[in-house]
Parts: sequence; structure tokens; C-alpha cells
Amino acid sequence: MTLYPRTCYNTLSPLIHSKNDYDPQLLYTLSLQVSIHELSRVSKNFSEKGILVRTIEDLHENILLSALEGCQEFLSLALYNLNLSLPTSAGALTTHENRTNFRTWLSAAWADLQTCMDGFEYAPDEVRKIVSANLDNSTKLVGTSLAIISMIDGHMSQHEKPSTVATSKPSSDWEPTWLSPQDRMLLHDLKRVIIPDIVVAADGSGDYETIKEAIEAVPENSDRRFIIHVKKGVYYENVRIGGTNGM
Repeated sequence: MTLYPRTCYNTLSPLIHSKNDYDPQLLYTLSLQVSIHELSRVSKNFSEKGILVRTIEDLHENILLSALEGCQEFLSLALYNLNLSLPTSAGALTTHENRTNFRTWLSAAWADLQTCMDGFEYAPDEVRKIVSANLDNSTKLVGTSLAIISMIDGHMSQHEKPSTVATSKPSSDWEPTWLSPQDRMLLHDLKRVIIPDIVVAADGSGDYETIKEAIEAVPENSDRRFIIHVKKGVYYENVRIGGTNGM
């Protein structure tokens, strides 16, 4: 059950026009679409020309601009994770693996929003009120979507054969549970020749001489794994990897 029943009802009831619309996947998809629309709308207030920047500058609290910069990145990550959580086919929720992935991405989106708000914990009341007013509803909507997919997963898992539910432990102690089957195969297939998309070499023999340049060349929101081969060498760099770079 969602922690925000009023938000859930007020948001979704106008979108459901008949009893036939109470399809679990449709309900989940509608909740996500509302979440994405709302977060996209309020994200504008955190932009360079948004109300939050103007308020911070008016209060001469320029130290908060770094918190705002971090918040902007977390909002971008949240939107990215929400879009990953959208079903792309009619039977997307029929597999336990997909439902688990959706829950993972939604949990990450919810955590992104919380982290954004935490960055303003010690800000003046006026700033914190703006942050809360803009993100409170988005947090509830994402929480509602997470509750819906969790209930769907719980119900469907009860009716699945044990073999279709991922109950086995990771194949090794170092593998994270969220690693996809494709990436796990990539790690274990040592005989396979892996062709990188980009080669970094400090001696100039690759595509780029710095890791930073290579990362900047990675397409954002890519639907496939992007492989960078960094050749042996000494690299004196401070590198920041954004959450939308699919590596």
C-alpha cells in the first residue's frame, strides 16, 4: 500500500475512465507518466534562471549555489531513472527480472530526490520552503509508483513458478545483485574478444589522451553499454562521471 493514498487517488482517478482501465501495467505506467511530467515541470525552478537561483542570489547565500548544482544533477538522474522504469512492451511486467529492475530504478529516483533536498538542510527557511514546495509532490508520486510496482511484483510472484523467480545467490561474492545478466556474461566470458568503443592512451596511440575527453565523448542516455579501454599509463586527472553515461 502506498504511503500517500490521497496523492495516488487524486492523481490517477481522473486518468482512469472505466473499470476496464484497471489493468496493473496501465496503472503503473500512468503513475510513472505523471511522475515524469511533474518532475520535468518543477525542475525548471532549479535551472539557472529558476526561482531558486534568484532567491539564493537575493539572500546573498552564494555558498548554496554548489548545493543547487548538485541538486540539478540529482534531478537529472531522477528523471533518467524514471524513464528507465517505463515499460516498453505490453508484457514488460510479466517477468520477475523486469519488475525487480523497475523497483531498483524507482528506488534510485526516490533517493535522488531525497539527496537533492538533503543538500539544503541547513539553508535559510525561505530556500528550504521553495525546495520542499517543488519536490514534495514529486517525491510522493515516485513513492506511489514504487508502491504500485511493489504490489504488482508481490502479487505476480505468488503465482509464478519458483524457477521463474530470481532466488539464487550471486555467482560470486564480488558481483553486485543489480548486475544484469548481459553484464554478468561480459565479466565471465574471458575468452571473448571485447572491442572497446574508445581507447585512451597517454602516449597518443589511442582515440584520446585523457580519460576526461573519453568520458565526454560517451553519448548520454545510451541504450547500450559503452566500453572505454584505458591503456597503461599515468593520468593526472580529476574525473567526474555523470549518471546518464551508460558505461
